[in-house]
Order: sequence, then C-alpha cells, then structure tokens
Amino acid sequence: MKIRILLLTAIVLPLLGCGLTSPAQIQGGAPGDSAGSSEGITQTSGSLTVKLLEPQDGVTVNTDLLTVRGEAPPETVVTVNDDILVVGADGKFESDVALEEGPNVIEIVASDLEDNEVTFIVTVTYEP
Repeated sequence: MKIRILLLTAIVLPLLGCGLTSPAQIQGGAPGDSAGSSEGITQTSGSLTVKLLEPQDGVTVNTDLLTVRGEAPPETVVTVNDDILVVGADGKFESDVALEEGPNVIEIVASDLEDNEVTFIVTVTYEP
C-alpha cells in the first residue's frame, strides 16, 4: 500500500505544481530535507545522515543485477527491499538487487539506535 501511495504521489504532486518532483523528496518530507547531485542523494533525519550513491532514480539498465551503494554512520541498519544490512566501520553499504524486465521499485530504509529513519524510493527500469 505504501508503494502505491508513494507512486501515486510521485505522479500527482508534480502535476499540481507543488514543487516536489522526485520520490526521494516526497518521502523525505519538506523540500530541503534531501539534496541531490551527481554524487548521490543525501537525506537527514535528526542526527542520521544517509547518502544514496547508486542507483539514480529513473535510470534504465541492460543487466538484471543492480548494486545499490551508499554511505551511512557505522552501525546504521539499512534495508534494501528485503535485504537487511548493518553498516560497517567504513560507513559504506552495498546490496545487489535482482531486477525483472521493466520498471523496478527499490526501497532503501536506514535507521539508527535513536529511532531516526530515512527512506529512499527509486525506480530502475531493466531493458535487456
């Protein structure tokens, strides 16, 4: 249900001209809670800051295996769809996601011991 609402929101809000254009911005809350660049997207919640390096939202790939990469404080718990990770001392996380042909929604959720949480929703299209 959450994904359906988010996808609907991602389609409808830009049409209404409210200024939110990406799922990361919508999930993060107010504009300014997330920042995007060619070096990834960063989101902050309380003392938790997480950077999603790969993949970029809306990218099309020609391989059925995609690596999700990011940075977060050590001991942050990160889930990538159903894969649960604990960030190591180097502050990096990585998870491989099998893709099906067509659009694939990938949800990355990071949380810390202080109950801070950030969520990234990206869509990657696999075209063999």
